[in-house]
Amino acid sequence: MSASPAPMLPSLFTGNYTRPDDLVEFDYEVTITPTDDGVGFVWLARVLSAGEFRGRPNGILKGMQDLDQASVDLAVRVLVESAIRDRVGVG
Repeated sequence: MSASPAPMLPSLFTGNYTRPDDLVEFDYEVTITPTDDGVGFVWLARVLSAGEFRGRPNGILKGMQDLDQASVDLAVRVLVESAIRDRVGVG
């Protein structure tokens, strides 16, 4: 029987994404916090392009409480970069 991961504490990370269709570069900062019920995470990103605010993608991930910190961070990074690619306005 494997031990369950330690409860995740709030985390913050930054990243950079270049949108492939127009080569506009975006920087982002993401905050992830556990939900109050302990069965998921709330994430909030702040996206900039050339220093200008471009958007605030966010969401809730449920049922991921058994993942480790690195896996949650990776899942959220994919979501943020997908939001930039699909929804953040032209740079």
